[in-house]
Amino acid sequence: MKSLIVLPVVLLLMRGLALADTIYTKDGQELKGVIVEEYYDRVVLSTLNGGLPVLKQDIEKITYDSAEEDYLKLGDSYKDRGDYETALYYYEAASKLNPDLKQAQEGTLLVTNLLLRKKQTELEQQVKLKQDTEENIGVQDTEKPLPDPLESRRQELLDKAGIAIELKGGAVMIEKAVTGSVADAAGIRAGDSIVAVWGKLVKYMQLKDVYDLLVASGVSEIRLTISRKVTADLKRSGMFNSAEKIIGAKLEIKFEGLTVGALTAGGPFEKAGVQKGDIVIVVEDVPTRYMPLETICQLIEKLRGNILNIGIQREIVFWKKG
Repeated sequence: MKSLIVLPVVLLLMRGLALADTIYTKDGQELKGVIVEEYYDRVVLSTLNGGLPVLKQDIEKITYDSAEEDYLKLGDSYKDRGDYETALYYYEAASKLNPDLKQAQEGTLLVTNLLLRKKQTELEQQVKLKQDTEENIGVQDTEKPLPDPLESRRQELLDKAGIAIELKGGAVMIEKAVTGSVADAAGIRAGDSIVAVWGKLVKYMQLKDVYDLLVASGVSEIRLTISRKVTADLKRSGMFNSAEKIIGAKLEIKFEGLTVGALTAGGPFEKAGVQKGDIVIVVEDVPTRYMPLETICQLIEKLRGNILNIGIQREIVFWKKG
């Protein structure tokens, strides 16, 4: 394996956490940490000693902690740093995935109490400040509702890119893709899930952080990795056709995953909107990561004459207006 370089990390979210993910390298090493970024040629593993980039060509396999455990550890990290709002977000996310997770329940209760105490202190300070102000100028201030801090970002993204995003089930989803917009022209659809922005995974991000990436000033290009559920109709497939003839597409195992090659014009995959270069990440709810091509083909062949449900991942690049 090529030598690995430890890079300085500006913001290490996982400091003090139990290690979650494990990378097994081709030369027998086991690297433990949390994968926080993924690019086409490498992943970045956040460890207690800093960020560690690992080339994909040197990786044998990766094992991941469960999502609820990752959420729990992020909640602990933010709690220890005093960011109780973000900690509560991750504790609640862990509880939704596993309602019986005692640590998440305890964490939620703790930071909720800390937030109540913090808000009570802030309210007392505001009341005192208002009383002092009224005593000084003799004028009763008019209460005004606080504006939504994300509303301006949401409108800016709609105006410049033609998309609106939302958090749904822990994922960043495309809520709306305006017809005729630059995002619509690039092939983005409502219901798509954003996996990464500029190669930076958004799995553990809050919405405000995703907006920061999407509407960054001085950057006109947006590069997204999206995932999408696709249904292909195989009802007209021949009885003795191979898997590739059944779906009308060539499949190849590449380092990035199960990759769609040449498409048959008018075939089931093309009609379903699948494109050359798409990565098939799920076949009938079965992840294709590390699955042999022969096994995948057998799974497809069993569904000839029926409906095939797959999940795809796609890179999309477009330019914002203005």
